[in-house]
Amino acid sequence: MLRPRSIGCRLAAATAVALAAWVFSAPSARAAAPEGPWLGLNGNSSGFVGPLDEFVEHGFLYDRSGPLVFEAGATLAKSGAGLEKSIKAGMVPVVLIQFAGAETCTFNKQCLPTDQKALSEYARGFVSTAEEIADKYPAAGIKFEAINEPWGYGTAAQYAAFLALLLPAVRSSTVPPSDVYVGATGLGWVSALYQAQPQLRDEIQAWYLHPYGKDRKPGEGISELPAIRAEMAAGSDNLIVSEIGYCAVSIRSEQCLTSSAPASDEKDAAQALQGELQTAVGYHQAGWLKALLVYSRSDGGWAAELPHGMLTETGRMLEAFGDRYG
Repeated sequence: MLRPRSIGCRLAAATAVALAAWVFSAPSARAAAPEGPWLGLNGNSSGFVGPLDEFVEHGFLYDRSGPLVFEAGATLAKSGAGLEKSIKAGMVPVVLIQFAGAETCTFNKQCLPTDQKALSEYARGFVSTAEEIADKYPAAGIKFEAINEPWGYGTAAQYAAFLALLLPAVRSSTVPPSDVYVGATGLGWVSALYQAQPQLRDEIQAWYLHPYGKDRKPGEGISELPAIRAEMAAGSDNLIVSEIGYCAVSIRSEQCLTSSAPASDEKDAAQALQGELQTAVGYHQAGWLKALLVYSRSDGGWAAELPHGMLTETGRMLEAFGDRYG
């Protein structure tokens, strides 16, 4: 069920929801967790759907996607307006740096460049863009991701070839290697990266994952993380989940039925995601899950919030969850 929300009633409504509408299985007292923010939303700075600080007020500070996607080599003068907006709103950007032409790729079709010139251009461009951003905003806590979901556009060996050039360049730059997150998934992907480029065992210092639980089977979704983490030779204590969520068919069926994680309706989407988040709390409290960003604040069936500030069931659940754990 959707409901309109005015700016004036946001805090009272959120408090009522937190106290009455959602009951969590965790203890009533707030559990201890590592210091600093850890929750976020893709599209968190998409203020067109509602007040810019809607979810920031509830502990969802991380921001990703949209204007925070840069092509390697892009400059702040050309592409920095969205980054500035996010930081001014008190958010922590996760900046995705793509290779040239990535926006034309189709998931599950080969698209990763393989020629040496393209790989070198990406490494140089990544460092140039990331250095400019990090140097301008040294206190913003910005994280960088190297290519979105590479497992959907090529092989582990092809992605490893990117990393073999990129990570040494990062070490020679002003960007901390621990702020450069490499894409990880299951099915032996991490081990295959090491097999293709053995030096990556020491060079990868941070990982990002998108553990969508499409079929909701035991061990799927967020529960995959410990097994994937066990493959990691380094960086296993520096993980972020930068996409996770469920798409409500009742909001946009044509989008959700072909998605990574469909849900029958809003309530189903919210309850399924709540279960994933409860598991994530333990990983965060253990210290190795540094951040988790839900997909998404404003993208159709995935949305936590629809135009004019209407929260979905997922949005209301997230605000209550953030009040407890954010």
